[in-house]
Amino acid sequence: MSSSSSSGDQPQLLCRVDFPAYCIVAATRRHLLLGGGGGAAKTGVRNGFEVLELGHDGRNTTAASVTRAVTGEFAVMNAAAARYDAEAQRLVVAAGHDAHCQLYQLQMTTDKTSSETCTLSLIR
Repeated sequence: MSSSSSSGDQPQLLCRVDFPAYCIVAATRRHLLLGGGGGAAKTGVRNGFEVLELGHDGRNTTAASVTRAVTGEFAVMNAAAARYDAEAQRLVVAAGHDAHCQLYQLQMTTDKTSSETCTLSLIR
């Protein structure tokens, strides 16, 4: 990691999301899970997760939104992930919502064109 030079170089902006981001989890080698939201205040700011796929365009690191999951009235304040089935490419995500902790499953799939997709669902 290099420090900023005296010429005022700024760190690269990876992405923008439409909610306050409170946590980030490295889900796979190529995917980040961003969690956050506006909370229960009913301001119109959604609560939930966004899964981003990392890439490189030849010059900069990029992050494209792959999927989103809405968490209702609770903002995702913190989260942790642990791979429980590497063969099936499933990940369990524990998310802190106010005084609650909920479990989610992140499922990665690869189609015939080698394109990866993700789904994030609440474990019931």
